[in-house]
Amino acid sequence: MTFAGGVQAFPTCLSVVRAAFWLLERTSAHPAGPIRVTPYDPPDPTLIEVKPEALDFWSRTLEQPPEKIKKAVQKVGPVLDTVKKELGIGGPE
Repeated sequence: MTFAGGVQAFPTCLSVVRAAFWLLERTSAHPAGPIRVTPYDPPDPTLIEVKPEALDFWSRTLEQPPEKIKKAVQKVGPVLDTVKKELGIGGPE
């Protein structure tokens, strides 16, 4: 199939599929194990829940290990700003 300007759809689709498989290989070979990507939408974005899917979400968002976030929440409570300060990523004090 060719679109206006002579662009072919098949090679583009094939490159997208190759990129997806490359990404899948990279994430499953992650040193900490496979990265779980579970659809999660925090009910209150100012609070961190300690559920596994919530910790995965906040781990990707805050770029911190889930275990570290869980320990911070257990220490200072679930308020996002307080947890970020405990993790050392909350900005100046």
